[in-house]
Amino acid sequence: MAMTQTDNARRVIKLAKGAALKRGDPEWDREHLLLALCQLGDEPAVRGGNILMRLGFDESRVRAAIDRHRPPRPELDESPPEADGPPNPFPGHMVERVYIHARWLAAHFGQRAADTEHLLLGVLSDEDPQNRIFRDLGVRFEDAYHELASQAPPRELVPPRAVIIPIADFRTALRMLPKVLPTGVSCGHNFDDEYGWFSTSADIDLQCYVERALGQG
Repeated sequence: MAMTQTDNARRVIKLAKGAALKRGDPEWDREHLLLALCQLGDEPAVRGGNILMRLGFDESRVRAAIDRHRPPRPELDESPPEADGPPNPFPGHMVERVYIHARWLAAHFGQRAADTEHLLLGVLSDEDPQNRIFRDLGVRFEDAYHELASQAPPRELVPPRAVIIPIADFRTALRMLPKVLPTGVSCGHNFDDEYGWFSTSADIDLQCYVERALGQG
């Protein structure tokens, strides 16, 4: 999904893709973004990396955690790069949600483009008990937010989980969702040329309501 990004955010994303390629990973995901942020952590303009350094997370620590749970495949390390840079691995299943949350958090802080600190918070904003790498590291959204804003995030600030659907279904869901959502619950939404997304801060099974809306459309 398209996301307005700063130049430094684009650098982090490019590094994350390159890190996945070098390791032989077929996908790049949140852990590669975390690694890329650490790689730029000593640059003052890369605030997301600065925050990780202040919290005690450096490149070697993150790389070691990734290697423990996902050993690299060095036989793929020597893949020749294309003329305009390394080929892109596929984005992992959490990447779209990271983008959505980074954009959401940038707006929360009054910024028009997602920067590296918003990427970091986007990476950390979805708790996934199955992600052994993040559980091993113990890196938390609340700690990173506190480093950025000098305060704990209010409970309602944690970005909502999002439902992403093909654009062909988006307008139907947009039209029907208000008719099936519980009273008083509203949804945020946006779309690009391929996908639309819905999100809400309410504690509901949004996926279920989107499917219901599509079924009634």
